Amino acid sequence: MWAVGWCFPIAALGTSWVYLFVIRTEPLVIQGRTTSEREKLIGMSAVSVIVIFFLSSVGSVLFMGLGLGIAGVAAHGAMRVPDDLFLDDNAENEGFFAFMKPPNPTQATI
Repeated sequence: MWAVGWCFPIAALGTSWVYLFVIRTEPLVIQGRTTSEREKLIGMSAVSVIVIFFLSSVGSVLFMGLGLGIAGVAAHGAMRVPDDLFLDDNAENEGFFAFMKPPNPTQATI
C-alpha cells in the first residue's frame, strides 16, 4: 500500500467504469460487434479482478482487512457472556409487543 504508483491504475480503472456505464450513451462497438450491457459488466469485472488482485498489492490489503475483521468478530463472540442479555421470561409473556398490554386490573397501582 506504500506504492503510490498503484493509485493511478486504480483511478484509471474507476474512471473507465464511470465512462463505460455513466458517461457513454451509445452502445460500445468492438471490431464491428455491438456489446450488450451484460458483456460490458462481465468484461469490466474481469479486468477489475485482474488489476486489483493480480497486478497490484490492493488485493492483499483487502484480504488482510477481511481477515482482521473476521478475527475481531470471532474474538468478540468467544469473549462475550450473554447471561444477562435477556430478561427472565414470564409465563404470561405473549410475544414482543407484550409491553403494550393495558395493566392488569388486579394489580394495585400507586
